[in-house]
Amino acid sequence: MIRTPRDLVTTHAVLARPVLVPELELYLVTPSCPLWRAKEVDLLALGLEAPYWAFAWAGGQALARFILDHPERVAGRTVLDFGAGGGIVGLAAARAGAARVVATDLDPVAVAAIELNAQHLGLPIEATTEDLLLAPPSPAWSLIVAGDVTYEPEGAQVVLRWLQAQAQLGSEVWLAEPGRGFLDTRGLHPLHHTQAPADVDVEGRYWVPTTIYRVPPA
Repeated sequence: MIRTPRDLVTTHAVLARPVLVPELELYLVTPSCPLWRAKEVDLLALGLEAPYWAFAWAGGQALARFILDHPERVAGRTVLDFGAGGGIVGLAAARAGAARVVATDLDPVAVAAIELNAQHLGLPIEATTEDLLLAPPSPAWSLIVAGDVTYEPEGAQVVLRWLQAQAQLGSEVWLAEPGRGFLDTRGLHPLHHTQAPADVDVEGRYWVPTTIYRVPPA
């Protein structure tokens, strides 16, 4: 049977509350889900790419917490959640009163998860698989938020250059970095330091130092 992206989310994830952001109940993979123990061959059999959307990663949780604690910094703004995964950061922005939130992720299952999470929480958010790295920078966004998009060296630099180009056009850009070591942080402006649950640690047993940077123009 061919399942739709929405079917894949509701079949393999459960509603759960991230440790740092319990206000947002999301479709996540937890130890109670068979997908938690799935290997690459299992994912292929299910028609799934690596389910990054299924976890509330450290950077996303840190950004979402910061936004919910400081809603005045987001209220009334147009917000882009770049590399959104399951949409935790964009949903936090919507909860904080953003005028418009668009979440982008290349994985159509992630987009389905964002839509389902938004529907469950009753929050307005748009989701798209458009690859913005291939599009010219746009001045459409008052605020761009990006968590957990710097998980390998080459990609981290590509993303940083794109975010700097967006900042050049006037967007305020926040980038969360949970110490993976692939991001060149020279020239970035620390906005907030915190501790966040380590990646895929759904119980909050292990915490990692996480910094939210403001990205200036190149």
